Amino acid sequence: MSKQLSDEESLKSLRAINEYRIDNPGNIKKRVVVVKNGKTIFNDVISVIAGDYNIYFKVDIIWEDADFDYRENGLYGYYSSTYNVVTYEKGVLNIYSDGIVISII
Repeated sequence: MSKQLSDEESLKSLRAINEYRIDNPGNIKKRVVVVKNGKTIFNDVISVIAGDYNIYFKVDIIWEDADFDYRENGLYGYYSSTYNVVTYEKGVLNIYSDGIVISII
């Protein structure tokens, strides 16, 4: 997983996840697109859950819905506002992790 973000970066990511969470409450099936090294390695509709864990927010991505070996592809089951740069613009949540971009549409 990525290095811990600065307080300022973490707060921006927390706000982005919170805005997404307000617009998409609960367990929702969303299109998830993953780009690694400029190549799309995943594009499917799976469950995504954004949660408030008091001092940080996180996004759970249920890769198993698509029978996808996410670990083998350098991905994780969740992404945290403490360790990942996250943006939310025009209804799209983007998560940046170790050279990988995960877009939740």
